[in-house]
Amino acid sequence: MRVHEPHLKLSILAISAAVLVTCLSVLPIFFLRTPTTVSTMTTSEPSYIQLTNGNWNDIYPVYSPNGETIAFVSDRSGQDSLDLMNSAGSKVTTLFSSPGVANITSPEFDSAGSTLAFIATWRNQSSGLLVITSQGKGLHDLTRNDGIIGSISWSPSGQTLAYDEYQGGLWKIWLVNTSEGDPSMLVPQGNSSTNYNYRYPSWGPNGTWLIFSSDRSHTNQYNIWSYNLNTKNLNELTSGLGNDTRPAVSPNGAYISYVSYYENNREWTLWIINSNGTNAHLAVTEYQDQNPGISWIPSVSPDSYPQWNANSNGVMYFTNQESDTSNQTNANVFVYYIGVNVSVYVHIGPSRQMIGNALVAMIYGPRDIDPSWGSGGLSILFCQSSSNGYFQVWVRTFASALPAPSYGSSSS
Repeated sequence: MRVHEPHLKLSILAISAAVLVTCLSVLPIFFLRTPTTVSTMTTSEPSYIQLTNGNWNDIYPVYSPNGETIAFVSDRSGQDSLDLMNSAGSKVTTLFSSPGVANITSPEFDSAGSTLAFIATWRNQSSGLLVITSQGKGLHDLTRNDGIIGSISWSPSGQTLAYDEYQGGLWKIWLVNTSEGDPSMLVPQGNSSTNYNYRYPSWGPNGTWLIFSSDRSHTNQYNIWSYNLNTKNLNELTSGLGNDTRPAVSPNGAYISYVSYYENNREWTLWIINSNGTNAHLAVTEYQDQNPGISWIPSVSPDSYPQWNANSNGVMYFTNQESDTSNQTNANVFVYYIGVNVSVYVHIGPSRQMIGNALVAMIYGPRDIDPSWGSGGLSILFCQSSSNGYFQVWVRTFASALPAPSYGSSSS
């Protein structure tokens, strides 16, 4: 799941950031969980391919499940449109464009690849959750309110969408059948009359449970919760002193990644827990060795949301952060791997194997944004600003499920 929100939503989280916990910023490596099973994968050199090029912006690219087509948002016509192209970057067709739309974000295919959901922000600044077939037919607005939609998540069956909407001062999660419409509010344990926020829904792999973030634990902060739609069982999975948000469930249902914000260092950091809430650990492993010439910690960008690969052993995110040594804002795409042997670069020596958990830099360059996994985890789609200042769609491909780390710009 990828979600993109107005800055209003980020400020809401920042305001609610709780008491500082200084020990988290210096968490030693030995606190990380040692996997019981370690798999070994081969590595290969990356290949970068620019898929689009022009004096316009092509952003938010996402593969169809079979990897044959790519949906993305483009302003090549003078206004935002939802476009589709083949995996080679040709045969571009426009699926949706409207003069009443200010911008389009978050295109996501359903599991069959036959339908796309996306968020359209209207000229009055409210937003709608729209669906359209990959042939550009059956356009339908599934929402009925005039709020601001923050994130969307397809159910595994492709029949239901979960989304969060800000209206009347609160965030609520809604569920809507894509063929019937008529959204219904998710009300965990009859909690509709209280002033709690519910955010960032993410489906479990069997479609019977949802993960989300909520401030309902009376601590003025967000924690991660799970909710079984059949049994109505509600569990609080985290209880830290910061804000835990943007959860994503691994495809096998074993892990949950989430982003935590702490006021002491003002950084968004990536955490991993088991799906039952145990074994929480910070996703940092010798990041200074893996970032030659980069003196900043690879925190999660406020615009980035964790994404699992198909093997459930890698979580991808990006960071846009100003270097301590220059005024240029650079970017990295990172993958945090769990339970594998990974070749990582050491700044003052040759590459070596790391066994267990490792944070690996995949793409480095000016203003890389919005990465998404390709089919089978064998490629990464991303956007990068070109020399003319416009964002274009690129793909990094590799021959094995665990690529070698790379630090050169895609244009180098």
